Amino acid sequence: MKSILSQAQLMESKLNNRLRKEPNPYTLKYASVWVLTPTLGLKRVAKAHDIYELLEDRKTLTAIGDAKSFTVVTCGWAAPLENENADDDGLAPSQHPQRRRIRLIISADESGVASVLRFQDKPNETTIDEGQARGSLADAIMTMMEELKKKQKKKKVKK
Repeated sequence: MKSILSQAQLMESKLNNRLRKEPNPYTLKYASVWVLTPTLGLKRVAKAHDIYELLEDRKTLTAIGDAKSFTVVTCGWAAPLENENADDDGLAPSQHPQRRRIRLIISADESGVASVLRFQDKPNETTIDEGQARGSLADAIMTMMEELKKKQKKKKVKK
């Protein structure tokens, strides 16, 4: 079985190739959830303007179905932390003078979460994170993964 980091990197590569066709792949209109098909193709199963609504929507869980993992795609702003030990410097990344536009790919399975970040100003480079992300988005994704596991477990019991 592939590690979640390997899957995140695979999904980011596939999605990067697909999103190059977008007018601006760093200001996507929707956050979206994707799964790999059995033939390693991509399938978008859900989308919404707000990433948190997407992750909290029961329809998203239903759309993921029996997949053992999912990948979330969203765009936004990143900014350096003034104090590396601080979770919140009090300034939103979108307001920070050193802000940078990003596209974030986050994959999750029962083993955890991994992400691949691509900056608009350096589109040929990626930054990876294997399970170190913290904050409301990481929490929302892990909550969705837990809900997916519960749903799939109930489905197996009913069979």
